[in-house]
Amino acid sequence: VTYSPCFALLVTLDSPGLVPYPGGVQVDASVDGDSVFSFVGDNLAKGISDVPALTFHANDEFSRRRFDDDPDAVHADLLDAARLYFGESRVVDSVIKRWKYARPLLGHYGNCLPMEPIPGATLVFAGDAFGGAKIEGAALSGLAAAEAVLLAS
Repeated sequence: VTYSPCFALLVTLDSPGLVPYPGGVQVDASVDGDSVFSFVGDNLAKGISDVPALTFHANDEFSRRRFDDDPDAVHADLLDAARLYFGESRVVDSVIKRWKYARPLLGHYGNCLPMEPIPGATLVFAGDAFGGAKIEGAALSGLAAAEAVLLAS
């Protein structure tokens, strides 16, 4: 299994930003003119924040190229690129997170990988590297792992 890293930028604003309804955008650089981000989420619009807050995921190319750079410089560059989504809002607070194993590029065939390392014991590997790169894939992988454990019992 191989992964692409990702920078996540979390921004709190003084008023709502410009992320369109329903509060999450998969960014396509060729259409949106954004060459830094792959996803932008409005946490207030999605109902997971009580204040205007945006989450940005840097795309694979940016994240690989800048992963080992000075975090303060990366933070400043990400904030600058994110301004496209702020409108007239001002930044109240922001932080970046470096996520080394963010998105599986080459996963494992199948929804999980059952193993039997010790007779009578079951070990099952599961996660987004098995069921697909999104949260749905990870959930389906977990369900497949649970079924594998039940069948082995």
